Amino acid sequence: MNHPFEDETFSSWLYRLAVYNKLPKLGVGALNDLFLYSVSEGSFDADFDSGCTFSAFCRELSLCSLELYDYFFRPMSRWVIPKFFRRSYCYECFCDQIPQSGHPAMLRKWAVTYHTVCLRHQTLLYDADYGVGKNLAVGSKLFSFHNEVLHGRESFRISREEYDAAFSVQCLLIQSEMYNVSSETLNPNIFFAFCRFFIEIMLYPDFGFCSRLHLRARSVQSDLLFWKRLRLGPYLASIQQRHSAILLLGWVLGVIDSDKTMLNIDHAGTFFDLGRASNVIESSGVNRLLFTFSRHLQQRGIKDFISGFCSKNDCARG
Repeated sequence: MNHPFEDETFSSWLYRLAVYNKLPKLGVGALNDLFLYSVSEGSFDADFDSGCTFSAFCRELSLCSLELYDYFFRPMSRWVIPKFFRRSYCYECFCDQIPQSGHPAMLRKWAVTYHTVCLRHQTLLYDADYGVGKNLAVGSKLFSFHNEVLHGRESFRISREEYDAAFSVQCLLIQSEMYNVSSETLNPNIFFAFCRFFIEIMLYPDFGFCSRLHLRARSVQSDLLFWKRLRLGPYLASIQQRHSAILLLGWVLGVIDSDKTMLNIDHAGTFFDLGRASNVIESSGVNRLLFTFSRHLQQRGIKDFISGFCSKNDCARG
């Protein structure tokens, strides 16, 4: 019970041990008080910021070794969903964990923006309500939410072909991103930057291509600046919308042959058509950035997508 699950978050491990009185200096009450105090201190992420107040204090009080502490905060994707917006989980993982530890555990990979499928159970992740990250007992909250709200609903089973496609794209993205992190060069990773920008365009709030594929409640951030809305899109999107964006990215990159049967997008049967249908933004700044990507990246799918996206603005100006 004292050992963390593979990829478990630091706060999840602490809370599990505190519930079963495995931390002599940190009971559940004291842990919650420290959590609430730390949240009020400003920038706060107990699972991806080893220097935040909560994490630093808890390392000392829990007598967590530096080696184990480093394990919890080892390098990972930098494109992590902000704490308040995190709400994705695998229910089957919870069901596997509880017989072993008596308590559900949170995994770090669930917070990565482009991680949409459970690698162990080959299913789509689930979404809970927003704001669950305000609690320390996130695993318990998500498990209860699933049993109270989603119990009896059909699970998001996907075909082996769809799983393999999403898994391939996720691997490509993490390899590209981590190469950039470990590289000594200061040059930006143009390939990963395009992939992130593509996903943001697909998930532009309310009107992006994948935002329209799966209906959800309209966002209320209409007063935000355009670029902030673009950045927020993946965090506001549902897991189905993010998954669709991942599959489309794989299609454009040539990682998978075709996603038309997976997503039923007959109205965007070519890369050019997808680009044109995705331009709901009409921003000259977006066009300039896409042209920059086009000069550096040689994949045909990327170039055709960018041509289709920018053609809509050319026709509008004509």
